[in-house]
Amino acid sequence: MVQSKSPSSPSPQVRSPINTKFPSPDLGDFTADLPISPSSEGFAEEPPSSPAQRILAHRRGQSSNSSEPKPAAAAVAQAEPDWYANGPDKQNESNDRRTRRLMHADVYKKAVADFRATLQGSVAGVKRPPQSNVSVNVRVRPLFDHEAIRGEWECISGQSSHGITVVHEATEKVKRNLGKIRVIRNHTFACSEFLGNDITDETLYERAASQLTSQATLGKSSTIFMYGMTGSGKTYSMSAIHKLIAPHIWQLAPGITVQFTSYELIGKRCFDLMAPVKPHPEVLLRMGEDGILAACGAIASSCKDPQELLERLMQASAARETCATGTNASSSRSHAVYKLQLDIPGRKSGAITMIDLAGNEGSIESFFHDKAQMAATAEINSSLSTLKECLRGRANGSAYVPYRESTLTRVLQGALSSDDAFISVVATVSPTSTHMEHSLNTLKTVSTLTGGDRKPSVVEVELTSNQVVAKVELVPQKWDAKQTQAWIAKSEFKDLFVLPAGTTGAALMKLTAVRLTPMCGGNSDVAKALFAALRAESNRVKSNDAAIGNK
Repeated sequence: MVQSKSPSSPSPQVRSPINTKFPSPDLGDFTADLPISPSSEGFAEEPPSSPAQRILAHRRGQSSNSSEPKPAAAAVAQAEPDWYANGPDKQNESNDRRTRRLMHADVYKKAVADFRATLQGSVAGVKRPPQSNVSVNVRVRPLFDHEAIRGEWECISGQSSHGITVVHEATEKVKRNLGKIRVIRNHTFACSEFLGNDITDETLYERAASQLTSQATLGKSSTIFMYGMTGSGKTYSMSAIHKLIAPHIWQLAPGITVQFTSYELIGKRCFDLMAPVKPHPEVLLRMGEDGILAACGAIASSCKDPQELLERLMQASAARETCATGTNASSSRSHAVYKLQLDIPGRKSGAITMIDLAGNEGSIESFFHDKAQMAATAEINSSLSTLKECLRGRANGSAYVPYRESTLTRVLQGALSSDDAFISVVATVSPTSTHMEHSLNTLKTVSTLTGGDRKPSVVEVELTSNQVVAKVELVPQKWDAKQTQAWIAKSEFKDLFVLPAGTTGAALMKLTAVRLTPMCGGNSDVAKALFAALRAESNRVKSNDAAIGNK
């Protein structure tokens, strides 16, 4: 198992004045221990050499190649502002959006809490996907202690009873004549199952995998794969399924024999995880006469009981390629494939394929990677990008789906292209606000698996520093026909005014009181009152928008 050593610090010296209470999401927790070596004259004699030190120097206005002397660590620590002690309103705001989410965490957490208090049923326009042979399950890992200490807050909500997952995008926008204001956008996705951070491994298996095991024992082909960013809990969830799937197979089919093979995909190459020697020998993927892709030369183990299968699964999982990343101290850097061929006396053979995908990474997570790690990350991101294109093409019914453009999609082609195959994708997401973009992209990708138009419902809420003010409202001139009808139905004119079908707010606002009179049963007083009420509603919305921006 290949391990990459994390950056090490020299012997104890004067610490860099990075704030240790709240590690920067750009650099990770270890940046608090990056040293600056002061000279006896009170100046650092050498310019910052490591990437992390160069970033710190840049943040303090220093140049990494400047010949000018650098202030001593103590002097820098005294001069550097600490917004944690003085409050964000008294310091310059960071330009990094992740940092700004943490700086204004109280505002955003209040908005999320208010949203959750109203989330009692389904969200308009978002429905659980119909029952089919494809299921999309979302699992949220818990917030870790070290994340809570640095001020992270949960940006994921959901409701299992209605199959709803919500990503709370904390951001800012500029309003004309008002400047920059904070907003939160609630992206609501439909999913087969929402698995919150309090569910057990048994519940995960029951909802996301047990049905596929049953189908495999009946001679069907089942595929389970984990998808998500690095550090979101993919390997942990796959290990939980490993422990429960083995006894379930023999419970459903006593006397069964399972042929087990396992290999990992690193770039365009394939390596046998069951080989007793290291480095693992490379094997070739070949399409068999039955149309099933097989790893030629991979060692196959015949398992007669659950314990034997579980030992093989654990052995293969432990043999995967791993290294440290900016998100996880021991992250899987390959796509692992576990294939179970089920031979049942008197029945058609079935198959279960479990795939634990490597996590996709952004520039921040891979900032301190060396050249080899950067190349591996590029290969992983490329294969995951191809998988996205295949999922999109499958959902849209495209004539051409690029399955052959990566080794990963060649392995998944049988499951994704067959109408008889059963698929369960477990989308693992991190609850932290820093990882919000990754979580949003993960859900956008997997939601296409169920086919049809699966765009999320997005509701934007504008915020003040203390509380949620109001949902973004539209003036009557921007109402569509449904919104116009809804306003009339809630008003005092619902029994006094007949709205022509298809009338928009813009069309209604163009009518004078005289032209409204026939629609009000010939009552001119009602028409005048309606005319005035529409203008009052327009002024109310405009004044609310102004109040939000001025607070």
